[in-house]
Amino acid sequence: MKRSFITHNDSSDININFTQLQGTIQASQRQLEAAFGAPATPANGDNVTTTWNILFADDVVATLYDWGKRNVDPAETIVWNIGGRAPHGREAVELVHARFREANGLGARSAA
Repeated sequence: MKRSFITHNDSSDININFTQLQGTIQASQRQLEAAFGAPATPANGDNVTTTWNILFADDVVATLYDWGKRNVDPAETIVWNIGGRAPHGREAVELVHARFREANGLGARSAA
């Protein structure tokens, strides 16, 4: 299957300026690595210690980050923040969730 996104592992030119919290996902770091590759480690590491910068098709930017978490086992499921930028914030959340389900063999989300 063709990848419809790139991450910080592919390019350091993903502009994440002005992204802000749009949603969350419950996952382990290992599950997110299966979906998006190795995470980045922010330079300051004050409130965020693990992050992914993702650029989907149509210039939809998403960030995944572990706000306020410290020393979490990579296999432990925690709540991760998903950042995005208007007007595509909701789309960023949906694309992160879709890629996560696909990479971890969870199938499509059923309608509630």
